[in-house]
Amino acid sequence: MAERQTMQKTIIYEALCELKNHPTVDMVYERVQRDFPTISKATVYRVLRQMAEQGKILRIPVPEGAFYLRCTAN
Repeated sequence: MAERQTMQKTIIYEALCELKNHPTVDMVYERVQRDFPTISKATVYRVLRQMAEQGKILRIPVPEGAFYLRCTAN
């Protein structure tokens, strides 16, 4: 079964690609919230995790235990 491309996934991916500085998940969430205040932080985390698992984005681990993100289109 093919994965659905939802509006939330599109919005989150575009926000990540706009942020060219290897943002954190929270930075992506803050960017998405400006235009779509009803989106939840859990949705942003879940979508970004799924995209990383599928190879659509890169997760860059850092020593503090967090990670930075990178859009693969850049």
